[in-house]
Amino acid sequence: MYPRYLLAVVNLDGSYQLALAPDDKGRRLAAVFTYDDAFEAFLPEGEALHAEGQLLQVELAGPKLFEQLAQMSLDGLVFNCRGPARPIAFAQPFIAAILEAKAGE
Repeated sequence: MYPRYLLAVVNLDGSYQLALAPDDKGRRLAAVFTYDDAFEAFLPEGEALHAEGQLLQVELAGPKLFEQLAQMSLDGLVFNCRGPARPIAFAQPFIAAILEAKAGE
């Protein structure tokens, strides 16, 4: 499993919530990044989408990330939603499949 993922979170006066990837279908998709430049590509739009708070970058190891995402009410996740590489999206069952594969190691 990839050792270092980046998440965008919104600081709302000391309370933190996951920043969602933009989606024209209204789905709740976690914005997950694999490199700093991918997070930076999202930052201007992310700040505009989440203007109610401060957008921050949080680093998580793969197992911890997927454990936390599994506890959230999400439709899925998108890796690098604004590039520079092509974004890759997965439906919510992908999260459970990753955790099951990790448990079987």
